[in-house]
Amino acid sequence: MISNMSRKDLLCLASVILAALALRLPLAAFGERLYGDEAFYAYVGHLWRTGFLPYVVVYDVKPPGLFALYAISEWISGDPLSGVWALPALGVTLTSIGIWWIGRSWFHDSVLGAAAGVLYAAFSVTMAGAMGASTLLMQPFVVWGLICVRSGESKSVFVGGLLLGLGVTVHQVASFEALFAFLLVAFSGERKARYLRLLLLCCGGAVAPITYAAIYAAHGHLGDLWTAAVVSALFRTKGDGLTFGEGLTRILPLLQPALPLLAGSLLALAHRDKLAPRDRSPAAFLTGWFLFSLAGIIALRSMYDQYTQTLLPQLAIGAALFLRLIGERTGRARSIRAPLYFVLLVFPFAIVSWRQEWPNEDRHVRALADTIRTIRAPAGGADIYSLDHESALYLVSGNLPPTRFIHSQHLLCDFPLPPGV
Repeated sequence: MISNMSRKDLLCLASVILAALALRLPLAAFGERLYGDEAFYAYVGHLWRTGFLPYVVVYDVKPPGLFALYAISEWISGDPLSGVWALPALGVTLTSIGIWWIGRSWFHDSVLGAAAGVLYAAFSVTMAGAMGASTLLMQPFVVWGLICVRSGESKSVFVGGLLLGLGVTVHQVASFEALFAFLLVAFSGERKARYLRLLLLCCGGAVAPITYAAIYAAHGHLGDLWTAAVVSALFRTKGDGLTFGEGLTRILPLLQPALPLLAGSLLALAHRDKLAPRDRSPAAFLTGWFLFSLAGIIALRSMYDQYTQTLLPQLAIGAALFLRLIGERTGRARSIRAPLYFVLLVFPFAIVSWRQEWPNEDRHVRALADTIRTIRAPAGGADIYSLDHESALYLVSGNLPPTRFIHSQHLLCDFPLPPGV
């Protein structure tokens, strides 16, 4: 891939990587954040590393691939909490590279791809992204999976299915992008080749789910996996008591931090006739991708900021397209685009600061853990029950929970209980 790049391409790629790392790695300065969903995922990943499968000792509705990423992060670093900041930084960087690739390969404009990749990295701190939302970890699988599927080559379609299948095992909402890929393959190309690509896509997509099913079956816990990651996830589409119409009306307020990208994308869409003919097909692809991602958010009806993160790649590319179009139409590309681009880069950090969404809260988890270690019974075992506090308390204090239901934020819907409970 690199051997076919020009010097300009390599400079654009390097700028995207450096910008993504520069925008995400400083979040590690907040230290080991010991609260929130991500610390809980790190705890479940730690338990997996020590021999306890997810859902068996600690129950949740997220799929096993998410916890596997945290377990792998701990295996590499030796620190169970390293994944809280390292995984989002890696996810954003890989996604930004994918967005750059889309600009270079689909729109034949490496600079456009670099602009979109940097915009995505900047806006990834919004909508719970500064906290390391799990959708950031899903995103590179989706972006690169769709890149492979759109290429149309048989091997690439299989790899695309594999990546999308991995994405679904990191976050179930990726199933909507997987459905988009399926329909794209099903209705494009000659019939005979189409059937072969569909088979390859489905075979690739099945690899990760079948692997996890085999692991759980080998340990006699396939029912726990099915109940938690599949059945409970389907029950979660009941949402927080919202109708589909109410869910739809809440999309725009949730997208407030990304409104500049949305506005730019809509303006680019309104002037799509100004695009070069070769750019109209990828623009249509981006529109379909956006609509399927939006459908996933509405279907979930669990309306939290982090789910709108799935719309950022498409919006970042759309906004970069608008910047290119406005520069071409005015004939003053640099003088027009530079200030607009600067404002776009500053906006996400300003709004996160205004909303006070940086991960700097002190929940006193370490102090509590020190107290627990002082007073705990010498026999070991489940000595504490953290009620309405941080589940990272178990990790830091070295305790197992007395019940598998400890993460109340993910147990608010009317889920069916696992077998035997």
